[in-house]
Amino acid sequence: MGILLLVVSLFLPASLQEKVSIHASSYDVARQLMDHSRWPRWCITADSATRYEFTITSMPSDTTTTMYSRRPMPLWRKLYYCLSPDALPLSPIHDLKSFMEDTRRHYGFDLRVVPVRDSLILTASMPRHQTDSAGTTHLYRRLLQLIHLRHLSADTAFFYKTLIGSGDSARIAVGIPVHQPTKDTAGITLLHLPPGGKLLTSSWRGTYGSRQRLYDAMALFMKDENLRPVALPLEKYLIADTLVHPDQHIAIDIFYPVF
Repeated sequence: MGILLLVVSLFLPASLQEKVSIHASSYDVARQLMDHSRWPRWCITADSATRYEFTITSMPSDTTTTMYSRRPMPLWRKLYYCLSPDALPLSPIHDLKSFMEDTRRHYGFDLRVVPVRDSLILTASMPRHQTDSAGTTHLYRRLLQLIHLRHLSADTAFFYKTLIGSGDSARIAVGIPVHQPTKDTAGITLLHLPPGGKLLTSSWRGTYGSRQRLYDAMALFMKDENLRPVALPLEKYLIADTLVHPDQHIAIDIFYPVF
């Protein structure tokens, strides 16, 4: 009799609950959730989402939404998923989280905050000329000479470039990541980025002269996320000897040290 009751109890109704935090306002999340016509935009299997019950709660700032999903199922299946969590299919709320936090929807670019990778950057600078491509190549070669002279381990397949100041006093700076500290020399210094620091990064594909669009999107993202730039942005180039013109199509990564 006891075994029979145990078997019957395994088929009693139960439910399994999941929770996620979505970096978006509860209003925006609810607008996606309440309108079923929007579901195919964010839910991989929209039909299966109808088997879930959803609950939304917002934080006081209303910039983060806590969302719960509850799926009815027999007790035996809930016990199975508790014992084998890797077998649990993800709730549609994970699809919604990915959709709502996709920066390309809001800013037009894939913006990410990543940890600092290159914490030591050997850097040389010079006054900016009307066309600074030749100056960039000159600075890159100067850095290569010092790296070879001091037998430094470095990533020489690419370089970082930034603009210091503006107007007549503007300077261009070029940097190559190195793997160990070294002393400064005339016109060449070692830039230190904190190993535990953060970088806002994205990629630009388009004409060199139009890359300001990405900078504007990054500035808006920093404002929205309460991030503060703590250093000048770095543009990462893969080839040093390429003359870059405003109408030339380029592929670069941009890194903004933030706090």
